[in-house]
Amino acid sequence: MTATTVISERITSVRLGGRKRLMQRTMTSLVPLLSLVLALGAAAHDIPTDVRVQAFVKPAGQRLQLLVRVPLVAMTEVDFPKRGPGYLDLAHADPALRHAAALWIADNIDIYEGETRLEVPRVADVRVSLPSDRSFASYAEALAHVTGSRLPDDMELYWNQQLLDVLFEYPIGSDRSDFSIRPRLSRLGLQVLTALQYLPPTGASRAFEFHGNPGLISLDPRWYQAALRFVELGFLHILDGTDHLLFGLAPSALWFPPLIETLIALSIIYMALENILGSNVQRRWIITFAFGLVHGFGFSFVLGEMFQFAGSHLITSLFSFNVGVELGQLLVILLLVPTLDLLFRFIPERIGTIILSALVAHTAWHWMIERAERLRRFPWPSLDAAFLASAMRWLMLILLLG
Repeated sequence: MTATTVISERITSVRLGGRKRLMQRTMTSLVPLLSLVLALGAAAHDIPTDVRVQAFVKPAGQRLQLLVRVPLVAMTEVDFPKRGPGYLDLAHADPALRHAAALWIADNIDIYEGETRLEVPRVADVRVSLPSDRSFASYAEALAHVTGSRLPDDMELYWNQQLLDVLFEYPIGSDRSDFSIRPRLSRLGLQVLTALQYLPPTGASRAFEFHGNPGLISLDPRWYQAALRFVELGFLHILDGTDHLLFGLAPSALWFPPLIETLIALSIIYMALENILGSNVQRRWIITFAFGLVHGFGFSFVLGEMFQFAGSHLITSLFSFNVGVELGQLLVILLLVPTLDLLFRFIPERIGTIILSALVAHTAWHWMIERAERLRRFPWPSLDAAFLASAMRWLMLILLLG
């Protein structure tokens, strides 16, 4: 074997060894990364999609009771005792249930008496319930159920299919105080719907239903509290409701809301095209009336969900919501006018108007397609006498206004 051959073989061996070490280092680096990705994926699958929470708030004497029902599957960080193939060990579950109640519920609900936040509540009682249980239909039934007899310890129940019922007790100064609540339960799932009922000592009751974290809710609001909340709701809605804004920028049947949303997008396209092609001022009032009616229905859907926060002050809340809407529109105009004035100093106004209107029309077109697709999923009303009577009433109203 010549010296040249020996040198060549050694070079080849060094190259192969270097490549092997490089592959080993690469795989060593990828293993932790892949493990992290798999762990994150597994954690993501553990988060429930839809979670429904039921709650009752009742002040009585010197204490306030909070009854809450939450699915156990929403409490992913609690290690509940199990036996067999995943059955909940009911005989030894009480400490874990109390820990879950404190960690996932009490820590995420703040209750105020006037301006004072109440102390950390006492977990007075806790139990597991079957998903078929209907005792939370009323406060009396729920209280009797939570404080009543438990499920037999030998029942074979998969832990992630059951419900957790908890009774919290807060010390208060008086049951006649003004109470408010700030739930932060959105961490329980991707979409969390809470149904809450407030039972003051007057004997009346107020029902609330909200998604995620609704902020501070006055359980029995005074007129000025309702007014301030609805001014805020109207203001935020006009800023967050981009479809209503683009309409201005482009100088209880299930099928009805998606139909209105589709028509709102269509109205934006119409106004944008009118900006590009030129406007027709003849009988403009018809277009104004039609589009105003459509957008008014859009606002009504929001109000339908928000009136639960108005207490007994519906008229005040409605007026305040409109004040908030107008304030939001004024803010948009105050920001938009100087921005457009500055823009039109650098490009011709007509060209700028066409470009902006085209962008608005393009956005609204995609909205219209998406909303029309949602509309297709709902069955259309049957052409029966009730539908025709309703249609005639609307037609007569339009003719009278015309």
